[in-house]
Amino acid sequence: MSIARKVTLYVIFFSGLFTLLGTGIQLYIDYENDLEGIEYTLALIDRSHIDSLAKDIWLLDEIGISTKLSEIMNLPDIVYLELSDPQMASIQKGKLPPSNRRVMRKYAFSERGGERVTSGKLTEVLTVVMTTENIYQRLQKKVFVIFIIQSVKTLSVSIFIVFLFHMLVTRHIEKIRAFTASAARIPLTTTLTLEKGRGLFRRTNEQDELGTLVAEINAMRMELNAGVEAEGVSHEKLQQEIIVRLEAEKELLHLRNYLLNIIDSMPSILIGVDLDGNVTQWNSGAENATGLSVKEAQGKPLAQTFPRLSIESQRVRDAIKSRQKQIDLKREYQLNGVTRYEEMTIYPLDFDGVDGDDGAVIRLDDITEKNSNEMALRRAQKMEAIGQLTGGIAHDFNNILGIVMGNLQLLQMKFAGDEEALMRIEKALKGTVRGADITSRLLRFSRHTASETERTDVNKVIANMDELIAKSLTVSIEVQMHLAGELWSVNVDPGDLEDAVLNLSLNAKDAMPEGGALTFETSNKVLDESYVKCNPGSKSGDFVMISISDNGTGMTEAVRDRVLEPFFTTKEQGKGTGLGLSMVYGFAQRSGGHIKIYTELGEGTTFNILLPRAEEHVQADVTLEAAHTELPRGTEVILIVDDEEALVEVAGEYLGLLGYSVLTAFNARQALNILEDSNKVDLVFSDIIMPGKMDGYRLAEAVHMMNPAVKILLASGFTKKREARIGSNNTYAQMLGEKRLHKPYSQSELAFAIRRTLDENR
Repeated sequence: MSIARKVTLYVIFFSGLFTLLGTGIQLYIDYENDLEGIEYTLALIDRSHIDSLAKDIWLLDEIGISTKLSEIMNLPDIVYLELSDPQMASIQKGKLPPSNRRVMRKYAFSERGGERVTSGKLTEVLTVVMTTENIYQRLQKKVFVIFIIQSVKTLSVSIFIVFLFHMLVTRHIEKIRAFTASAARIPLTTTLTLEKGRGLFRRTNEQDELGTLVAEINAMRMELNAGVEAEGVSHEKLQQEIIVRLEAEKELLHLRNYLLNIIDSMPSILIGVDLDGNVTQWNSGAENATGLSVKEAQGKPLAQTFPRLSIESQRVRDAIKSRQKQIDLKREYQLNGVTRYEEMTIYPLDFDGVDGDDGAVIRLDDITEKNSNEMALRRAQKMEAIGQLTGGIAHDFNNILGIVMGNLQLLQMKFAGDEEALMRIEKALKGTVRGADITSRLLRFSRHTASETERTDVNKVIANMDELIAKSLTVSIEVQMHLAGELWSVNVDPGDLEDAVLNLSLNAKDAMPEGGALTFETSNKVLDESYVKCNPGSKSGDFVMISISDNGTGMTEAVRDRVLEPFFTTKEQGKGTGLGLSMVYGFAQRSGGHIKIYTELGEGTTFNILLPRAEEHVQADVTLEAAHTELPRGTEVILIVDDEEALVEVAGEYLGLLGYSVLTAFNARQALNILEDSNKVDLVFSDIIMPGKMDGYRLAEAVHMMNPAVKILLASGFTKKREARIGSNNTYAQMLGEKRLHKPYSQSELAFAIRRTLDENR
């Protein structure tokens, strides 16, 4: 609300208040004066009319009485007269007004006119009633007149005050407001002036409060103008410096984001720490490895955020203080029960001696796969070197054996009649024959190509060896053969294939001293590039896989890594040459294939010999191409369970590329916990042999009891028939064993197996 309006309201309020008080007082005074007039009239009646009326009453002058009463009745405000006498009828004139609007007076004649009366007293009484109605009417008229006059006066005064206030105050204040509001848009040299009066009444030098305020505003603007002009010279330079600084900050921000993107895109884990061991930098690799974000890790101790580096705290401090890089080329650690390897490098940060900025960057590179590849390469190189060495030795040793054998045969002819000499010569000849057999094996191991290869039906070769294999084993070992129909042909030396099968059978017999089951199985396999990536030394294409599986003692990882080396044996001295499995390895290499060993300590071992498919009129890569282009896809949720982290990662990547959502667990207990927390899992893909009390079959039974709608697909490196026998205690487990996926599997095999299992019973 404007000041003028406020002033007007105050004027109206206080003017009305004072008018009301003045009018009230005036009306009260007038009312009292009118009441005094009534009293005066009544007193006049008493002085002027009562005595003469008394005489007329004594004389019984009715005309005089009537005349006197009329005179009294004509007096102002008298509305009613009553002359009463107990002995005669009363005389009444006029009409009684309401009780609240009348003033009544009674006059007794008992004491009046007695001087002319000889005997007795007058008993008449005159009642005079006057009305106050006229008084109230006069007061009401006065109130109306006063109200009209005061309203006009108040309105006139208010209009005058508003006009006066506008001319003297508000229009100047509004001009000052408008000036200050536009101060930022007008030059500082512009001054404010107030127009006071017009024409002859114009005042320019009047210095009142508003004039003082305007002068102060003008002075302030002049001072500001002086300051702006003083700084005007440096303003452009400052602006240029700001522009340069903003550009530099923009470039620094771009460089910072660029470097952060480079750091985050690196496959390495990069962690920055200060001298106290607190985290200062944390890339996406560290976040993926620990599950902690940058905000959660920064400022916290390295031992808390990255526990497996807690033992390296002292090495980090030493690197920072010595300004020397620290390297650990092969650092071993455990992840989900799996041994992995990483290369650790500690880079000290040098800030040219600036205190408080000492620190280091820790770089971790996973070399598990590289280590496996290097081990495979070293093994292959070692086998190559051993092959060359044994080949050379065997050739020379054959010559020596030939010399010894020839001389022994000459001695045999020379000592034809000497039985004792002939017996000793015969024993010596048997020794040379045994030596010749060993050198023959060594030569076959060292050969790089098969001597005579031909298109071979693997099923036919193994079936023809059924009787030989049975005779080579003990009666406590059951032989099972499950040969696939429409098996592809291979180009191999049939004799070498028979030797390889026989050697593996004999090796299985030694692994089952108390008996067991030996299972032979053949199948067609399509190996893709993803398989080759995970199995160094293999090739992609169509292969025939021969699986020979036992349920014997199994092997440790260390034994498995060396089992194919010549002369390596776990048998007692004199019970084995250590050449049987190396010959199998040599046969697979010469044939263009490879060997995959799957073993579990205490569970048994499976040797998978993969031999390339013989070339036919139909191109061999058609099947492989189809495996890449026609793989079934899906959107279901798959839970992968395997104690081998690398296999979990490969299977997860396979299925993710096919559109599936993937959850992972590294043992049966983790898998059950995930299933309890989520009801969205459509299929559990689990390894059969896992550490702990719960293997794949028991996990499948638990999942089936928990939610029968969840599909199960098992996988194992053992043969299907062996797995079926393991799970033969119930029909459900036996069915899972029959349908299990054989390791190693390709992407296409996994894709079809998953889709087939999901689509069952729909």
